[in-house]
Amino acid sequence: MTSTNPRNADEEARTLTQAWFTASMENDDDWFAQNGASEFRYLMGDGAVAPLEVIVPFSHRIRDKHYGLLDVTGHRYDRVLVANGTYTARGTLPADAVAAEQVAKYAKGVEVRFTQVWVDDESGRPRCVLMQSTNVV
Repeated sequence: MTSTNPRNADEEARTLTQAWFTASMENDDDWFAQNGASEFRYLMGDGAVAPLEVIVPFSHRIRDKHYGLLDVTGHRYDRVLVANGTYTARGTLPADAVAAEQVAKYAKGVEVRFTQVWVDDESGRPRCVLMQSTNVV
């Protein structure tokens, strides 16, 4: 199976991913409710898996957070858009919920590789069903 409209898929991936990061930085719960699928799962680099109901409230606890999209490519397969890229992240993680080593790294800033999978709903609107991220060492 090959992807269609690669240039448009790249633009779509950039727009959706940037909107995700903006919503996270602004603690925009409504955006996540409208754009995250009910079956959404976040797969973290350490193997932990969490639904939106866990990651959105956790994101509220990160202080002075900033996400910067470095690159992203998109591939569309009918109703599915796969976005792969790299971003930077920094902020103050809650020390009671994250290992001290991770708190220190995040405060300095980390580079992260990610994959997001978006599936068009019945109306044609993309909804994120999966995000996976791994810190670049």
